[in-house]
Amino acid sequence: MIGSGSRALAAVRAGDAGGIAWSIGCLICLNCLALCLSSAAHAQVVKYAVVAGNNRGVERSAALRYAERDAERFAEVLTDVGGFDRGRVTLLAGASASEFRTALAKTDGQIRAASLPPARAMVVLYFSGHADGINLELGSDLVPFTEIRKWVESVPAGIKIAFIDSCLSGALTQVKGGRIGPSFDITVTDQLDVSGTAIVTSSARGEHSQESHDLGGSFFTTYLISGFRGAADANGDGKVTLAEVYQYAFGKTATATAKTVAGVQHPTYDFKIAGKGEVVLSTVADARASLLFGPACAGSFTVIDAHKGEVAAEVSKPEGARRLVALRPGEYLVAQQREGSFFSQRVALDAGARVEVDPAAMQKGDMVAALTKGNTRRRSGWEVMAGYGITSGLLSSIEAASQGIAGVRTNLGPVSVLPRFSYSQAKVDDVRLNMHYFMHMFSLESYVAWRFELPFLDVLAGANVGAGYNRQKYANQTEYAATAFIYGPAAGINVPIGAGFSAQTFFELDFYVLYLDNKLTQTNSLKGTFGVGYEF
Repeated sequence: MIGSGSRALAAVRAGDAGGIAWSIGCLICLNCLALCLSSAAHAQVVKYAVVAGNNRGVERSAALRYAERDAERFAEVLTDVGGFDRGRVTLLAGASASEFRTALAKTDGQIRAASLPPARAMVVLYFSGHADGINLELGSDLVPFTEIRKWVESVPAGIKIAFIDSCLSGALTQVKGGRIGPSFDITVTDQLDVSGTAIVTSSARGEHSQESHDLGGSFFTTYLISGFRGAADANGDGKVTLAEVYQYAFGKTATATAKTVAGVQHPTYDFKIAGKGEVVLSTVADARASLLFGPACAGSFTVIDAHKGEVAAEVSKPEGARRLVALRPGEYLVAQQREGSFFSQRVALDAGARVEVDPAAMQKGDMVAALTKGNTRRRSGWEVMAGYGITSGLLSSIEAASQGIAGVRTNLGPVSVLPRFSYSQAKVDDVRLNMHYFMHMFSLESYVAWRFELPFLDVLAGANVGAGYNRQKYANQTEYAATAFIYGPAAGINVPIGAGFSAQTFFELDFYVLYLDNKLTQTNSLKGTFGVGYEF
């Protein structure tokens, strides 16, 4: 380069036009070669990932709803905007510890067998599921935290990053001095001029990681994925770094969980990295489709996949800044709550399209409230159920009545409505008439209950209303029939048990208003029901 530059200067002084052309050509060729070498070095970074999610832990009754789906979504974002080849991303849903360890060993072997030096490799490990503070739980299997750390630190790659979304996962970073908090000053380059490990967990030691029915996933993973897709791009350069992703996920997770019953959740990190620069986790400018939140947009926005009915991204930005959010082609609903109301804009993203969100075009509507306040599951939100119940105390002469129950359930924001049909049969010993007979009762009732979502179950409290039809048939074939109005308080729990199924238990104090002995009478009874539901 220096020699060529000197020759060019000499040629100018001598007025040698041919020499000038030759020298300029050399300079151009050398610069092109340097650019090609730089691009080649960048392209030689090979990325691998093991992504696992398991809804079940050791306690089957504490099944999660979204861990496996969170893993699927994380794998999607790696291939969409993270520069990961699908063939190098291993996705495990509901896998055993043996299958998980096999995937880790396979990835280790792939790196060792690759033609490029292991130092040119990047590995990402993601897990979503249960943990007990010492082990990850994959169904009834346990994988110790110490084993996870050992694999992350020993796998032959230049950069190793682990994202662990589980309860009590902060113990994994605090084994070697991890800290709670969004501020850190260690970053690495995407070209892997440095080496080391980074472990990021969804919660601190002793804290529970939480799922959100409204988000259709865990708080931490939802914000982590949103960060990857561009919500974390604080400087607007189209590239999302590890530092930006962590700080965005920390802030959003801590703020959102501060409002929950379980309390605030603090993501933690532990970095052991030598070098300077930044590690780029995603490049949103290369996305197949994207939404642009321009300077006029301000506040928090929820991007909902209109087809799947689940949150695709959460974006928070100040007025005047720009955020580019990378998404898959499809139809989306961009929603924002402001001035106590919900506003939305429906956007169709074609392949290669970039559409700017226009706050002035967003319309007020109740549909958005339903989507963002309880109907953002992957499933439809409609559930069928069947169950068995026992009613006692209706009348002193009536024994406990057995019930068969069938019904449906839907959620309207934080309120659940459960209409159901039931058939009851009870034996009656009528002392006054010296008769024994069976009473049959058909009823159509509905729970209208407020739903309180806890990490592993829903608690419902509300009222039961309905009507019943009683029919009595004596031994002499004489029949009597009567109708009754039914009302009273009700409470229950709904426990997801995986694959769309849930177990439900309800208790009621029912008041019956009916004609008894030719006069209007009110009586009461206690009722307990148990059922199994399936959500479509």
